[in-house]
Amino acid sequence: MYFFRLIGPLGGVESRPALPIILDVLSTPARKGVKVKLRRSIAITGALVAGVGAFAFAVAPTAAATPAGVSVTCASGSAQLGCAVTWRDADSRVAIRWSVNGRHLESADNATSFRLDCVPGTGYSVTAVVADSTGRASDTARVLCQRA
Repeated sequence: MYFFRLIGPLGGVESRPALPIILDVLSTPARKGVKVKLRRSIAITGALVAGVGAFAFAVAPTAAATPAGVSVTCASGSAQLGCAVTWRDADSRVAIRWSVNGRHLESADNATSFRLDCVPGTGYSVTAVVADSTGRASDTARVLCQRA
């Protein structure tokens, strides 16, 4: 509740709740302009409070989902390894970070798929980390490099 500090006729200070004072001012005979300005101020203040409240409600942070359903798929043939990543529930702007056998594959960063020469008979572990402004998620695929 808001209070006004009033100075009495003998110099004493008194605190009173704001609403009764405003209602008292509106009900007492006074110059017309004072009442109009006061009513206008009250209306503007009410509109501002309602508008700010509505704005705060409209832009209140929601529990945004981190990238979900991240899936890495890989295939091999002709001594090459090809991998792709898919995801859902992410912002439109994502960053993708690839690693092969734990080593960062910088040349493939931010690409949804890549190809890489591989050694036939060797196993590879391929991880993609998909990140957006809400968080990140990852998936790993294991694939055996094939000659044919």
